[in-house]
Parts: sequence; C-alpha cells; structure tokens
Amino acid sequence: MAKELNLWKRLQAETPLFFKRVIAVSVTLAAVGGAVLAAPTMIDGFVLDPSIVKYCQWAMVAGIAAGVVGKTTIQK
Repeated sequence: MAKELNLWKRLQAETPLFFKRVIAVSVTLAAVGGAVLAAPTMIDGFVLDPSIVKYCQWAMVAGIAAGVVGKTTIQK
C-alpha cells in the first residue's frame, strides 16, 4: 500500500509546475470576480446587471475550487 498523506502534508508537499500555473490562473480569476462584485459598493450610482453578478460569483467559486485542487496535487 502506498504511503498515505494527510491533508496538511499534501498542502506542504511540492506542487508540479503545471498546477502552479493552474493556481496562478485560478487566483486571478477569483480576484477579478471579486473586484467586479466589489465595484458597485465603491462607485455611487453604478449597478451591475444580475447576469454579470451571477457570472462573477461563479468565477470566484471556480477560481477557489481550482486553486484548492491545484494546491493539493503533489509531485511524486
């Protein structure tokens, strides 16, 4: 049986180069979604279409999920 790693050790292990790039893209995706969602609170009179809000929420969720998956992937 292969050596099992708990979550903490997986997060500390070396991540392959491809998944480091996935993490970078996913963090960017989540940050852009969050910035667009935060814009109406910073600019008076600026209202986003509900479909744009929904897409930004999905972008944030997808970015966070891809980042977690990318970080828990280990190099053997």
